[in-house]
Amino acid sequence: MFSPRTVAVVAVAAAASAGLLASLFNEEGALPSWPVYRSSMLVRNVLVRAAEATAPPRVRVLELVQGHVQAEVLYHLVNLGVVDALYDAPSTCDELGETLVFSESGAKIACRYLKFGATRGLVEEFRNGTFALTPTGALLAKKHPNSVRPDVLLEMDRRFVVAERAAGDPANLRSEAPACGFEAAFGLPFFEWLRTEPDFEATFDDAMTKKTMSIFAPAILGDYPLKDPNGTLCDLAGGAGHLLATFLDAYAHLTGILLEMPEQIKAAQKTDSPLKPHFDRTAFSIVDVFQPLPPAIMKACDVIAMKNLVHSLSDDQAVQVLSNVFASAKARAKVAVMGGVLGTDSLLLEREKHVHDVYMLSVQAGARERHYDEVVALLQTAAGRHNTLRISKPVLRRTRSALSIVETTILQEADT
Repeated sequence: MFSPRTVAVVAVAAAASAGLLASLFNEEGALPSWPVYRSSMLVRNVLVRAAEATAPPRVRVLELVQGHVQAEVLYHLVNLGVVDALYDAPSTCDELGETLVFSESGAKIACRYLKFGATRGLVEEFRNGTFALTPTGALLAKKHPNSVRPDVLLEMDRRFVVAERAAGDPANLRSEAPACGFEAAFGLPFFEWLRTEPDFEATFDDAMTKKTMSIFAPAILGDYPLKDPNGTLCDLAGGAGHLLATFLDAYAHLTGILLEMPEQIKAAQKTDSPLKPHFDRTAFSIVDVFQPLPPAIMKACDVIAMKNLVHSLSDDQAVQVLSNVFASAKARAKVAVMGGVLGTDSLLLEREKHVHDVYMLSVQAGARERHYDEVVALLQTAAGRHNTLRISKPVLRRTRSALSIVETTILQEADT
């Protein structure tokens, strides 16, 4: 247990750091400076460790076990429309019941969820019985510019929960080749299954887009400056092009190429695409990452970015994809593997990466987050498939997020 002096110091540090913690990502998604970011993360880690150290082991275990209740309440507050109603205006439970057309008994149940949320800092309850969202709770609203609503709906979807449970089922783990959660539960690997469930696919795409735009894209842009602002950035398996659009917004003379499957290319070419303002500087190429990539396209790439691609693949699949990249890329091109790299950050960021690692158990057999040395091994194994290819020693570049970048430069291209 901590001494009173230590507790007092921690309390002062917590009060002094409140502004720093709030500034990690503001409403516009702007990055804090590195000193502010490091200070904020340091304080958060100290406070979390202190809170956990002062809890008796039994209490700590029960807190972990009961975490699913918090997630369930978040889901209900979002799914029932309670958060969106409060985002429009503070309300009493009776007023919410009328707005959302609940029965009298239903309104009382919703009120209990709200009171639970008040104990978790999501809403504030006033003496007159009115509830209002806190800045934290407001992030759950659909209208919030940095809404995390899609994440809640995705992760608490019953199908996702079933897949997570199936991934760790004893029968699956006793198999010589355990299946991913979605295949164990529904008979198909995640991305194949996804195409059979349009509503889930829409929620998944929305969640990935929000996370990219509010966290990952600003962090990558801020901490991975391009050496040649007039060059060509290729986004391999880049979805609808949100990361690419972020760089094109920032670099007026940059050219972009999005390499994706037909469905994603079609989405990226729509009128509401984030790439629309830059169609004059953007090319599109339909590819299958497991097949040879078009040399004519790849030779134009100065940087080949792969965000959260490698972590969704088994080792063999990752080596195949990287080998395809190396086979067609030009000399001096940079290959940037972007994703969570284990063992490179402080406690809270490492916890976030391990959450994603557990998610991967449901998505693809063999998919996982990796340590730096493991990512390097994948790059070197893939490069070793090409006799004349030489690459530089991979470099780890951290960002102000849980995502890091492992970058290598092609020193001598592969024979074609």
